[in-house]
Amino acid sequence: MQAVIISDFAEVNGGAAKVAVASARGIAERGIRVTYLHGMPAVDNSLRHPNITPVCLGLTNVWDERPLKAALQAVWNLEAERRISVILKRFDRRDTVVHFHQWTKALSPSAIRAVARAGFHHVITMHDYALGCPNGAYFNYARIAPCNLEPMSLACMTTQCDFRGRAHKLVRVARQLRANGTIGRAGNLLSAIHVTPFSAEIGAALLPRGIRQRIVGNPIITTRAAAVEVRRNKHFVYLGRFTKEKGPALLAGAASEGGYSAAFMGAGYDDGTIRKANPSALVLDWGSTADVARFLAMARCLVFPSLWYETHGLVVSEALSRGVPAIVSRMTGARDLIQNGVNGLVVDPRNKSDLLRCLNVLANDSQAEAMGKNAYELYWRNPPSIDSHVDSILKIYREILTSSPETTEAGLRPRQLSQASSS
Repeated sequence: MQAVIISDFAEVNGGAAKVAVASARGIAERGIRVTYLHGMPAVDNSLRHPNITPVCLGLTNVWDERPLKAALQAVWNLEAERRISVILKRFDRRDTVVHFHQWTKALSPSAIRAVARAGFHHVITMHDYALGCPNGAYFNYARIAPCNLEPMSLACMTTQCDFRGRAHKLVRVARQLRANGTIGRAGNLLSAIHVTPFSAEIGAALLPRGIRQRIVGNPIITTRAAAVEVRRNKHFVYLGRFTKEKGPALLAGAASEGGYSAAFMGAGYDDGTIRKANPSALVLDWGSTADVARFLAMARCLVFPSLWYETHGLVVSEALSRGVPAIVSRMTGARDLIQNGVNGLVVDPRNKSDLLRCLNVLANDSQAEAMGKNAYELYWRNPPSIDSHVDSILKIYREILTSSPETTEAGLRPRQLSQASSS
């Protein structure tokens, strides 16, 4: 068995890329050959392994191009399709699974069609909702609220929900039309992986009928260290992008109103809003793994106030592994990690009084200490290790390679719908 992993990035610049790189490394360490096709040049050191062959496709982030070129490449990147098609000729489709992690920044739906046309079984991990939703987040950036429209309905296509503007929404609608056509012709060659039960609830409803779906949790690569003594700390901390849908300004405002210390580490265009909501907040640029560890060591609690249907939230798992309790948005997959009142609290982040209530609870030394202790013990009782992740991924690979052979676009059989379940 061999694996071909395809992703826009081979460098860790976000949660999806982090999972793609870690998964590739874990699969390789089981003795399986992995070819990692990546759109853009940078390569993480974790991919330096005898069983991993990184192959750069020599593409660019479409949103860094001039408008017309960006639009054309975003909708259908012909060069990506051509290069992937050539590379796949080296592989035997009877023993090779192609696994997509990201495809919207450099690759476009053409990459998926290249794989389907070559007759390879392929799996797409849904780190977001780009398989079904034009803007990928199932979120209305104009209203700063989750979407409730049927994807690609008339209402969807005519609603300006894109954070970049109406022109970008038109491009994304065109891309989604091409993606839907490609997915619709993939047959039983295509499977989707959700990363949490929550994201499966949201994502399954956005996909075309018949796609086989499973749940495989993201791996958390962390070394067990002593638990943080949270009762000694005063900062309610935020880790992540400084964007509106992630909600950092909500924490900034609630902390300011309650008179609590707030600290932020990340990057993005919304950091001015954070400072406006809380002039005394500590705002730090995104740092290294060691910087993040030091940042969590100063935390009383992690606050994860995301407003979009975030599929997971790796930072919540990382905080729990350090014994840092978390206040988590109920609209995210991270809520599946929290036993309310035990290792953290689940909050409606749109309700400032509810968020402030949660801050008040964790401001109590005894509550913070108890939840921190529970967070640490519960996490390490059954950690989401790379080994368990790879076990599930390889099980899926073997299952689909031994399933009935499928034809490609020339004549597909009807797809069979499998209920999403943990592998």
